[in-house]
Amino acid sequence: MLQGQKAAASSKGPKVVIVGAGISGLAAAAKLSANNINNLLVLEGKNRIGGRISTIKIGDRFVEEGATWIHGADGNPILAIARSIGAKVEVWDYAEKIEKAGWHRKNGRRFSNAEIKMLQEAYKTHLAIIENMIFTECKDEDFLHEHRRQNVLNFFEEVWEEQILRGRTGEEEEILRSSLRLLYHKECQDAGVKDIRDCAIHSFAVYETLQGYDSVLPGGYDKILEPVAREIPESAIRLNSAVERIEWNDGVGGCGWHDNGKKPVRVIYNDLASGRKETVYADHVIVTVSIGCLHRYGPSTFFPPLPEDKTSACKRLSFDTVNKIALAYDQPFWSRDQTAVILLADDVTLGKGEHWSRDLIQFNVRGSGDARWLEGWLCGDHADEVEKLTNDEVGKTCTELFRKFVGPHVPEPTATHVTRWGSDRFCHGSYACLNSDTTGDDIDNLAAPLPGNKDATHPLQLLFAGEATSRKYFGTVHGAMFSGQREAHRILRHYSKAVGSVKGCNGVDSKVLQQLSKV
Repeated sequence: MLQGQKAAASSKGPKVVIVGAGISGLAAAAKLSANNINNLLVLEGKNRIGGRISTIKIGDRFVEEGATWIHGADGNPILAIARSIGAKVEVWDYAEKIEKAGWHRKNGRRFSNAEIKMLQEAYKTHLAIIENMIFTECKDEDFLHEHRRQNVLNFFEEVWEEQILRGRTGEEEEILRSSLRLLYHKECQDAGVKDIRDCAIHSFAVYETLQGYDSVLPGGYDKILEPVAREIPESAIRLNSAVERIEWNDGVGGCGWHDNGKKPVRVIYNDLASGRKETVYADHVIVTVSIGCLHRYGPSTFFPPLPEDKTSACKRLSFDTVNKIALAYDQPFWSRDQTAVILLADDVTLGKGEHWSRDLIQFNVRGSGDARWLEGWLCGDHADEVEKLTNDEVGKTCTELFRKFVGPHVPEPTATHVTRWGSDRFCHGSYACLNSDTTGDDIDNLAAPLPGNKDATHPLQLLFAGEATSRKYFGTVHGAMFSGQREAHRILRHYSKAVGSVKGCNGVDSKVLQQLSKV
């Protein structure tokens, strides 16, 4: 039991079952409990809370398997929680990271100081291009109409030619073109897609960026979970509980089970510790699982099946795999003030190469002092491929790569850890993105409660939360948190129409509460 945590759930009032104890599920339960709905049950398949927030320790190093950044500062509840508990918050300045990075060419060839400065300026120009697109161009309807059929890579290639490559010839041009692969990889990582050809320009118009700096939590992102979980009755959270079937009444003749007129939803789950199947009846079920799970298990889980508009939206939204490689060393081979190790090959082909290691271009230096470590990222097919290898195999390949670029003196890591989000049975991917076949309306369809008939005898039986249901903030932790609070707010509104009577929680103020229906 967490210090200060509520002791027990209640059997009185409407029964709410929440599927998933990631930040969206926890936020929903905390908000409901803060407003005296304590007949709660949070079912989590893993043996821990947090979902895609997962911090592990390698020696003295805090390594983030999942969520890494707090995106934006103004109005960000994650940052508010971190500050409230006194967690160390470190501003992540992308331009500064590049200025202090070590740049390396294949076969140990070195860049001159002038070439490094040129590469740094190209990277900063790209950051400016992104900022201008998000805050200016994608607010312009004419711009969106003009580029409506264009994917992100096509757009970037045009802008890169104009703003980065124009006027460059010879070796300068070759070096800059090799750096485009770094920029390409950064955007794949940020969007969470296999290829930014799959990412639509209009996604930048739908997504809203919170103002202010991005930041990281050196002491572990999982520290923000405890203050939220503390507001939930301890007995309400049930770990190692994998939901297998959700039976509901769609209001048009489809009924998953013959209820007794009181609880319209039946949830059957497997207690993974004992192997027993358990059943619980609910007035409302908030489903917070990833769309990777919803797509894979939805057809066998929901009865009657989810409506076509919801399943189609789930299929259309991109939900690819992004994995990380963490490398720890007793004696770092990079300089003490270095913030990244960048490996630039001469091959400028944009897209996936024949070997996964080709996508390891930038390793961020994480931690401090003797507890520093390297963090590399892989996206899409190569992220899936690396999951089939052992940690040691990945570590050896990384060592071979470093020795080709940095020099033969690079030691083998003392520890290697590879994340495996694609094969994680409770995720099957990393985070959502809009592609050229999707719009913000697909996110709204995914988030819409069921049954859709507002006059149904049993309204709000199934509600949906998670980062992929957040129209404005998909792919972020704050988006996931807002979505959980949004669905809790929806239930509270059902039982009390007065918005002013609904309490906030977890660093979210009343102004944000008024906006929850729009996130």
